[in-house]
Amino acid sequence: YPSVLYDDEYKMWYTGYDDWTAAVGWATPADGVSWQKYPGNPVLSAGSAGSWDSQHVHVSSVITEGSTYHMWYWASDDSHNTAIGHATSPDGINWTKDPANPVLTTGPSGSWDSKDVRDPSVVRVGTTFEMWYEGRDEDNTPAIGHAVSTNGPSGAVWEKDGADAVLELGKEGAWDEFWLGPGSVVYDGGASTYRMWYTGCDATLCSIGY
Repeated sequence: YPSVLYDDEYKMWYTGYDDWTAAVGWATPADGVSWQKYPGNPVLSAGSAGSWDSQHVHVSSVITEGSTYHMWYWASDDSHNTAIGHATSPDGINWTKDPANPVLTTGPSGSWDSKDVRDPSVVRVGTTFEMWYEGRDEDNTPAIGHAVSTNGPSGAVWEKDGADAVLELGKEGAWDEFWLGPGSVVYDGGASTYRMWYTGCDATLCSIGY
């Protein structure tokens, strides 16, 4: 789950696992190819026992707003319930979790994202932050949803865009009939167009779609 941006130099935040628990690490290169892990890793860890992010934290999207780094990450608790959180940092290393966490949670019973929400991809367009994320229903069927936040750089208050997903699995026999999730979304202001690259899988092979 790498998230990479260029800010004076290339910087990468990524998810790593030990035997069980996931945490977030940081690395920098001189050229974008030969990466050096930060010796103080991890820079964001799971929360305390009983918290919403007590088991795993997975980085998904890091952007800058002025001199502040904003990270949206997904996490799970001891019962494997997932939600999406937000953290800020002045330097990309020292992170403070948002006291409003989690900022996006699963939907009500029967909804397309009633079981899981994960893998947020966030961009800013004007004064609005927009998020695309993977959700799963009780049958474990994945789809991609959309949410918006208009409360400025805090990124703490999100509203889901309607009751339906915005991108669903392909039809039977398609290359993405089994699974899909958002990878990266950018806004092309010149064309007033959003562009998404996403991962999709059939029963045996995963590929990247557009």
